[in-house]
Amino acid sequence: MRMDIADFPIVKMDYSAPYRVDFREILDGLDELFAKQKPFVIIGEGESSQEEADQSKAKEVRVEIADWANQRKALLNRWVLSSFMIISDPKKLEDMQLYAPIFEKFWEYPFVMVASKEEAYQKASALLAAE
Repeated sequence: MRMDIADFPIVKMDYSAPYRVDFREILDGLDELFAKQKPFVIIGEGESSQEEADQSKAKEVRVEIADWANQRKALLNRWVLSSFMIISDPKKLEDMQLYAPIFEKFWEYPFVMVASKEEAYQKASALLAAE
């Protein structure tokens, strides 16, 4: 996974990129974004490799991420307006929509599946403009 903040307040997450950093650096990066005290949106795309999926399922990793998220519920809710996940495959898009309520309950912000990068940017821009 890789996080790109060059276009803040749009934050890009590439889930297909191999871990180049420890997942804690991604969490630290989010902490830095919270310190800006400005709303932002996340646009994600790509699928994790099997190795990354296995790592993210490790109990100690899940516990650490859950602890981090629980300590920052108010920040997540306040500053992350939404996450838009680009999924061009209609079947995968449908499958991921079943996952959205679980994601939203854990992370405290909306998780919206979109079919294209253009749709993601349009929705993100509209959401940011309304802020």
